[in-house]
Amino acid sequence: RIQELHTQHGVVVSKYLKNPLLIDGYKFDLRIYIAMTSLHPLKLYMFEEGLCRFATVPYNKQTSERDNVYMHLTNYSINKNSKNFIRNDNPDVENVGSKWSLTALRHYLRSQHINDTHLFNKIADIAIKTIISIEPYCKTTMDMF
Repeated sequence: RIQELHTQHGVVVSKYLKNPLLIDGYKFDLRIYIAMTSLHPLKLYMFEEGLCRFATVPYNKQTSERDNVYMHLTNYSINKNSKNFIRNDNPDVENVGSKWSLTALRHYLRSQHINDTHLFNKIADIAIKTIISIEPYCKTTMDMF
């Protein structure tokens, strides 16, 4: 349980999804940028653009593949070393390679009949709640300056 954690440093809490949303068989994550310009009143701005980063090996639920970092992790620092990493050198094409823009992802989602506006509204809601949850720590830090 979270109450039983004894740490001196911050921690990241995450949940592994057994049935993740895939694009062309690959796991992906989103790099979304939020700027907080004021704590009281709370003012957050979610940038319209960001990144969608892909694993470089197609996802497979088999337990024999559990340790394949190129399948399960989407970090650029890891996947750039994969023989399957695809670099997109054409700035006019956004939905090619191991990294896409958020605009390219949203176009893809719409082509799959996924309501991207609803999805990104939910992401914004999560961002707001996350900042609210750490507000006491932010206030203490900001008061130091």
